[in-house]
Amino acid sequence: MRLIRDAHGRKMSKSKGNVIDPIDVIDGITLDALANQLQTGNLDEKELKTALAGQKADFGKTNGIPPCGADALRFALCAYTSSGRSINLDVLRVEGYRKFCNKLWNATRFALLKLDDGFTPRSSADPNGKETLVEKVDSAQAK
Repeated sequence: MRLIRDAHGRKMSKSKGNVIDPIDVIDGITLDALANQLQTGNLDEKELKTALAGQKADFGKTNGIPPCGADALRFALCAYTSSGRSINLDVLRVEGYRKFCNKLWNATRFALLKLDDGFTPRSSADPNGKETLVEKVDSAQAK
């Protein structure tokens, strides 16, 4: 079982006010709305001040959490699984994965635009695909 932590390595906890709602990462949320969520919660005054300062430090430059989408969040969580037992969820890293997923989407759209109307993909993968690619690279280098 993995433990989700904030970007600073602290365990996410409602009592600390450092929990990030996945919907807020997917759809985005302003800094004011994040602060409002904390103020309507049940944090004591000391924890509330600490949590508000943490939110401002973490999300002040972007004025909240930018919308990243579900695919970027899934991709980030999968990428974090190779880093050990704890996941230090950094929203800026999720935003970076959103940009990466956007590049994949645009590359796929471009490729689909360039394919002929009668194109049909193979029904099964070519087991020799890697060797064919290596042969093509070798022949290109030989020229």
